[in-house]
Amino acid sequence: MPTRPLAAAYGPLLMLLCAQAMLVGVAAQDSQAGVQVAMPQAFPVRFFVVGDWGRASDSHPNGYNQTRVAQMMAKKANSAYGKPHFVLSTGDNFYGFGLRNLSDPWFTQKFTNIYKGPGLQVPWFAVLGNHDYGETSYCTPDEITSPLYQLDPALRKRDWRWHAFRDRKLSLAGGQVELFFWDTTPSSSYNYYTCSGGFKGGIRTQSWPNNVVWLQNQLAASKASWKLIVAHHPPRSSGRHGGSSEVKYAVESLIRKYRAQVYFAGHDHDLEHLHYQSSSFYKPNYHTIVSGGGSRRYTEGFGYDDGVPSDDYPTDPYSVWGALTDGFVAVTLKAQEMVAQFYSTDYKNGTMAVHVARIPHLLKPGPDLD
Repeated sequence: MPTRPLAAAYGPLLMLLCAQAMLVGVAAQDSQAGVQVAMPQAFPVRFFVVGDWGRASDSHPNGYNQTRVAQMMAKKANSAYGKPHFVLSTGDNFYGFGLRNLSDPWFTQKFTNIYKGPGLQVPWFAVLGNHDYGETSYCTPDEITSPLYQLDPALRKRDWRWHAFRDRKLSLAGGQVELFFWDTTPSSSYNYYTCSGGFKGGIRTQSWPNNVVWLQNQLAASKASWKLIVAHHPPRSSGRHGGSSEVKYAVESLIRKYRAQVYFAGHDHDLEHLHYQSSSFYKPNYHTIVSGGGSRRYTEGFGYDDGVPSDDYPTDPYSVWGALTDGFVAVTLKAQEMVAQFYSTDYKNGTMAVHVARIPHLLKPGPDLD
């Protein structure tokens, strides 16, 4: 997708101060509603990561697998792993163009009725994706949407689990872990020039430079030993879309400076683990976990186009593992290590991890590959 260059004022904007929303300790706070959400007080912290899921169909000819992935998640939550403390959603929560109102039946059909396993009755923390902003809407009367509906705390009257954020920081494990929910859709001009860009609370009301300033200020103020970024668009990816150059340009300098360890994303409908490392102090060292296989896989990516080798979809040189598959990621976070288990509908019926990433708290320099 085409991207919009950062404004000339981008540099000065990085010096601005933003208000912070933070609560350190035994709970996380959603300041939009002023509610307290019980969170783990100590390690280990367990959570699932799933993205690009809201379709509510397994019978579509394109092979949607949302219910199957949800069943895999429920089985994992009922295993020796234990019930996750929460679920992270990496965006594109309601296809094809977000929610149409606060009583939209899609919320029940594509969320509540799908993730109904006992082990999934935990808080869900979601960021917005491009489809949540109205992408693919023709702006006909029955396709007028707004991202504000997903952000509205009134949805918790329908399902208490739901929390969606644009830009938010949550602290847990006594402040040792901080999650930074970052809205990356404003980085792209794709929706800016379409009719959906004019939706209430849509892209034209947002500022990408301001979003970058917000993340910088939050990371700079953080005292957490684990700094985890949750967003929709990955800075690097081997999938159909590939990494976002705008996101990469903005975030990698912040990751280097403030030592964030992991970036969770979706957008590409696959699963991937990347580790960008460098021997240079002037480059970042971090892991990206792409979990965008919540319902419909792509057939383009990792050097292939529908099974045929293709240079149009190259594998990122820092890709550790990846696959064009549906699935999710189960994370166990300890003081000194994160273990991320990747589960695929194509491997052992989702009963065994197809890839396990072990990420140390202190990342060591590595070779430059680009």
